Amino acid sequence: MSFRSWALAAFAVTAAAAFEPAHFGHHSHPHAHSIKPRQQGTFDPASKTNVAVYWGQGPNQARLLQTCQNPSVDIVNIGFVNAFPDNSPGGWPGTNFANACGSQTYTHNGVATLMFSSCPDIGPDILACQQTYGKKVLLSLGGAYPLNYYIANDTSANSFADFVWGAFGPSTAAWTNAGNPRPFGDASVDGFDFDIESAMSTPPTDASGKAITDYQSRGYATMINRLKNALFATDTSKAYYIAGAPQCPLPDVHLSAVISAAWFDFLFVQFYNNPSCSARAAVNYAAGDSLLKWTQAASKNANVKIYMGLPASNTSVETASDYLTQAEVLGLVKRFSGFAKWGGISLWESTYSQQNVACNQDYTTWMKQIVSGVISGVAVNVDTKKCPVTTTTTSSTTTSASLTSSSGAAPAPGPTQSGIISTCSTYLMANPGGSCTAFASRAKISLAQLYAWNSVLGPNGENCTTNFWANEYYCVAVRGGTTSVPTSTSTAKPTSTLVTKTSHSTSPTSTAKSTSTLLTKTSSSTTSTACATPTLTTVTFNELKTTAFGESVYLVGDTAALGSWNTVSAVALNAAGYTSSNPLWSAAVKLPVGTTVQYKYFKVGADGSIT
Repeated sequence: MSFRSWALAAFAVTAAAAFEPAHFGHHSHPHAHSIKPRQQGTFDPASKTNVAVYWGQGPNQARLLQTCQNPSVDIVNIGFVNAFPDNSPGGWPGTNFANACGSQTYTHNGVATLMFSSCPDIGPDILACQQTYGKKVLLSLGGAYPLNYYIANDTSANSFADFVWGAFGPSTAAWTNAGNPRPFGDASVDGFDFDIESAMSTPPTDASGKAITDYQSRGYATMINRLKNALFATDTSKAYYIAGAPQCPLPDVHLSAVISAAWFDFLFVQFYNNPSCSARAAVNYAAGDSLLKWTQAASKNANVKIYMGLPASNTSVETASDYLTQAEVLGLVKRFSGFAKWGGISLWESTYSQQNVACNQDYTTWMKQIVSGVISGVAVNVDTKKCPVTTTTTSSTTTSASLTSSSGAAPAPGPTQSGIISTCSTYLMANPGGSCTAFASRAKISLAQLYAWNSVLGPNGENCTTNFWANEYYCVAVRGGTTSVPTSTSTAKPTSTLVTKTSHSTSPTSTAKSTSTLLTKTSSSTTSTACATPTLTTVTFNELKTTAFGESVYLVGDTAALGSWNTVSAVALNAAGYTSSNPLWSAAVKLPVGTTVQYKYFKVGADGSIT
């Protein structure tokens, strides 16, 4: 087994702050029909295009909510419960969520435990992740630091299961009235992930002093069976899941026997930090078909979904070369996603992904595009050295937004649904908070055309309320049809046939740039003399963005008129034309004719947060 490294993270905001080592590299061991985000209940555990990410141990990490706001994320694993009752003071487990918690801990029977009691944002963020963004949120047990955790016996295993269910599952009066902890308040996770990597030079001993030689695997099957067969059944309001994160060598000393004896829904196999079976070795055709072997390994759940676990950047794991480029990932997904047990991709870790941006898309978004494209048979452009740029041409009197067209049936540039007409030549991505009506208007096509070219919406649009999804692509032109979409006078709105999602940033000065560009010109020559005063033209920027009370939308770009990428100087959009079915925000800006600008929109919450 290889070794994990870890970094220090602050757990308090006072001068007397306590510091704990935080997990550095997860698995390094040495009609007015609104576009809806995929809501609770639409998650498909049997899908082959799911993307799971770990959160909770990133350096200077943003809130959990930011991870959930990425539409490319399906599952979030919060890490970690990293101390178990048998090796933790007070007999309660301990936790470590890096900067998401203060230094305060619970006390049990007069003993200070290792379980942090002040993690104010995690609970509300879990609820938002589940209810607003449709994510499944799992709590991960184990992790890479410290490595001295274990379960002494079956009695301890059952008690541990009862504890995590009471503390992190559905809240009950019986639990809280007994003085037991609820670190995340009323929020209930959607299940538990077992990332077991314990390693000790000397095995622990039981109550009789006998060495527990099988401490790396003992008790976990019992604990999982208690959760799956007894506790989950006490709450029928939603589905609960069990996941595991074994390392890629088979058999895995921690989990292989457990996987055979207990039910797992997902396995986030770590294909890194183990040279013989890593994804890097697979790229070089030297992995011995490790992923294939995992699909054939014994498991109690014959249909367990296996995820290809990858590092989200070359700094997120100890072995930088284990990081794969988008093109390398595409090759592996094409090779291995045909297996029935393939479930998607899992990533360590969200913060590293958010910081790893290519063509204005973070690594998680790239992974979603790749698995979605391969599974749907759609070509995926992974050439990050030639980032596509969307160009919008305006003049002082007219504006046109160009949509890429093709002489034949064009491949979709990103995620789509079924039922797109075979002669489609042009695609457009649906914005969050829009509607079928607004989308057709933006694309300058009729609703009848939208429905005819995208049959998933129904012949009369009756499925717009359920099947019209944000951040997916729909056909807006067919062969022989329109390839240039006129818009209203002096209005510029970027439209793209290529995925142009941006990573979110909590730093106002590091807001990710849009790939959209605006080129203003007049019908006459744009050449001017050195002393000439630049001719200005008014350009109206329109953005469909659903907001809550107290939220505002701003525009920022690379010119002084647009704030020079400084969000403090950004242009505020107004909502005079905003309705629930057409959430329009607009701003008119004077720009010199003949200039090219890059720009993006961002939302400011009532608390000043930027998304």
